[in-house]
Amino acid sequence: NTSDYQKTLSEYLASEWKSKLGLDSQLESTDYPKLMQKRHQGQFQIARNGWTADYNDAISMLGIVRCGDAENVSGGCNQTAEDLIERANLPPDPEQRSALLTEANRLIMQDYTIIPLLQYSDSRLVKPYVGGYGQNPLGRYRSKDIYIIR
Repeated sequence: NTSDYQKTLSEYLASEWKSKLGLDSQLESTDYPKLMQKRHQGQFQIARNGWTADYNDAISMLGIVRCGDAENVSGGCNQTAEDLIERANLPPDPEQRSALLTEANRLIMQDYTIIPLLQYSDSRLVKPYVGGYGQNPLGRYRSKDIYIIR
């Protein structure tokens, strides 16, 4: 989209492709609705996408690479990985489910239809007298769980 952050990131990537791979690129900045339309219609050679987990489970990140999923704008499809994901959605034990999803993810990453470039992060300073503010992999905290230590 057209934010300064996206512009800076795009320019950095283009300069890296040029210096490291000898690739010339032409950047196109467009508003978000038009970007989404072009991505879903496959009108791109390369496009940036952002995704965050909706809940603390590996399956929340796999929609963007599942065969036929509306969020899979790359169009990539690894049927072996898809079969593993389907098996993981059956009620196996948690360790077996994790192993199936890990293997599916490994197979998908070998295809390189998407390339994870960065991980969003937030920094928070919490005073030592604040309780109930523990680690949360999704970065979501409920104020009802937070209290002042007296």
